[in-house]
Order: sequence, then structure tokens, then C-alpha cells
Amino acid sequence: MYLSPEERRAGIGGSDVGSIMGANPYRSPIACWKEKIGELAPPSLNYAMEWGSRLEEVVCIKYAEDKKLFYDNKADCVDDCTKIPNYDNSYNGILYMPHTVRSSKHDWAYAHPDGLVGHNNKANDITGIEIKTVSEGIYRKYWAEGEIPPYQYYQVVWYSMITGISKWTMVGFVPHLRNSQDPILLHELEIDLDTQQRVWKKVEYFWECVQNKTAPELDSYSDTDIKLLYPENSVDLIQGNETIENKCTELAQLRKELKPLVEKEELLKNSIKAYMGHCGRLLSKEGNEIATFKSAKARITVNHKGIIESFRKYLTDNQSDSSDWAESELNHCEAKNTTAVKTSRRFLLKYKGD
Repeated sequence: MYLSPEERRAGIGGSDVGSIMGANPYRSPIACWKEKIGELAPPSLNYAMEWGSRLEEVVCIKYAEDKKLFYDNKADCVDDCTKIPNYDNSYNGILYMPHTVRSSKHDWAYAHPDGLVGHNNKANDITGIEIKTVSEGIYRKYWAEGEIPPYQYYQVVWYSMITGISKWTMVGFVPHLRNSQDPILLHELEIDLDTQQRVWKKVEYFWECVQNKTAPELDSYSDTDIKLLYPENSVDLIQGNETIENKCTELAQLRKELKPLVEKEELLKNSIKAYMGHCGRLLSKEGNEIATFKSAKARITVNHKGIIESFRKYLTDNQSDSSDWAESELNHCEAKNTTAVKTSRRFLLKYKGD
């Protein structure tokens, strides 16, 4: 479920928590803070996000069929998400879709679980469901190894705190798997109290920073964080102290030690690329891919100013009431001012060593 920017700024949801914990490689804690105070636009909906959202219900229906659950996407559980709706007892249970769940103590803390599974004959026996469409890269790095991305784990931790439900099933839809493999993968989680308390402490501090419009202090800062916090030097100088001077000394020494290694790395890369020549892939004796040296797609550049100037000149030189010629000439001006810039080949070492 996707909220408006105003709704997102008004509180903390599950997708925010991975960023706050510093576990989201796509969105840093500082970026999240900037969004909450209105100084940075939230991520726009891309195709992956859109289709991930569209496929959630499809995956839920399939999961319900596999587990012989009654599927109800209109269950009314606004007041209490743990109130199990009635269903036909010939099923093993019910998979229902909760509305937005808010903390009973903090109205800024909310959750949007993808589904809940309950059983009438078992009091409080409810499992949360979180649906994820898994890319090939994420599959290889996490799901194939029996793990899930840390930022998605923290999302579920947050949901467990808001709903009071400790047992969760991550349902991963992996569309690229071959016909012989089931594209629906399951990862069971049970969230403990210590983890909840650790996450809550950090999120609560973050929300205080949002309210005060004070940037949260981090153990370490990424280059992106620095650019967001300090986009320009508005002050001329700052006096250093012993700690920062020691860090400057350590950095200078590290660069000195790295220099011969960087030079050796470049020599080795060039030797491999020279051996590969015009070839795009390098295989080991066993037939495993150990390196690629492929041409990247051409980068398209458009001279918008040139298009406007060319079209304006044509309008001045050729007066006509017809719209057909104008559209045709506009396309001609666009083609004349669009260039495909050929990019260099990119070398990638895939061999990880023993």
C-alpha cells in the first residue's frame, strides 16, 4: 500500500524502519529524516514497486490456496486486527487483509501488513504475512541462502510491535525461477522482545529528531548522508581538535598503503581484459563464468534547447495552418538533436576466490 507524501510524513511505517536502522542500501537514515521534515521528496513509484504492489493480492490468493485457507480481502478489522473474522470451518483457517494498524499508545506509529492468518478454534493463534516480489539479485544474495534482506526483516519487526503478533511468514515471489522450481518461497520468523525493544528505542529517538527537526546522530555517515546534510560550505573554516587530526593522519597513511595495491589491481585488470580482447565473457576450465568485459548500452543525450531553437526557426520561416507538418517537423528537430553516445566496456570480476 502506498501513502501520500503528507501521510508518510505524519508518522513511521514499516518501510521506514529498515532505513532508520541503517539497513536499507537504497535509503539512508538521513534521507528518511529529510523526507519526514519535508526537505526531500519521497521515492517516486517505479515499475518494480508498482508491480510488486499489484502482485501482492495474486500471491496472497495462491498462498491461501496452497494452505487451504479461506481468503477474505474485505474483512472489517479496523479496530482490532487480531479479531479473527468468521469463515467456513471446512478451511484450515482464514487469510484476511487488515486495514492500517496504529499503535494504541503512539498515533504516529503505524503498520500495513499484507495479510494475517487466523484460526477460530485457536485463540490468539495469528500469523502475519508479508509479500515480497524478489529480484534475481536479491534472490541470489539472500533467499537462495535461506535469508531475507535486513531492511525487510526490520519491517516485519516493526509490524510485530504495532500488531502484537510475533509470528510472521515472509512470502517471496521469485518470477525468474525455472519451471521445475516453485516461484513461491517461504521464510518463517518469530520476533523476540529484545529485538523489538532495540528497534523501538532507535525509532523513538528518530521520531524525536523529526519533531525537533534535528538530524539524528549516527555511528557512521555515508557519502550520501554528508551531501544531504552539508550540500555546500556556508562557513569558511572550523578549528580542528586532536581526534579529527588523528583521523586525518590515519587517512593519509591508509592512502599511502593502498597506493601500490591500487596500482597492482589496475595492472591485473588490464592483463585480464587484454587476454579477453573482443570477448564479453571469461570462463574457467570448469565452465564457470569468472569475469565479464561487456559493452554498456549507448547513453542517449537530448539537446532540448537545440530542439526549441530549430523548431522556432522553422515556424518563423514556414507559416501554415496545418498541424500535421508541425508535428512532423517537431519530430525531425528532435531526431536531429538526439545523440546516442557510445560508452566504454565495463569489466566485472565474478570470481570470489577460495
